[in-house]
Amino acid sequence: MSIIIRRLGCLNTVLMKILSWNIRGFGRSRKWRKIKAVLRDRSVDLVFFQEAKKDGVTGEFIRAIWHGEEFDFMVVDPERRAGGLLCVWNPAMFKMRSCCSNKNFI
Repeated sequence: MSIIIRRLGCLNTVLMKILSWNIRGFGRSRKWRKIKAVLRDRSVDLVFFQEAKKDGVTGEFIRAIWHGEEFDFMVVDPERRAGGLLCVWNPAMFKMRSCCSNKNFI
């Protein structure tokens, strides 16, 4: 995906790698390592996970799956054992100004 930014009449191109993934639950740490490897190998800047099925996502958990040192994230907790959304991004590539969410979207 290519995002075009206009500044002072100049045209700059910023390349951002975005991944959307129905993860079907984060499961155990073995799966976390595989997720981290995919994100690292593809140099993903922003990832959307559906069907995360994980309550209480913390920065510690994000460090276990995210490939970079810096990150921001938004989460929608699952209802019972279904659903759950997680969005993680590199703050050097993407700045969130505002957001709204419910059980179906971030």
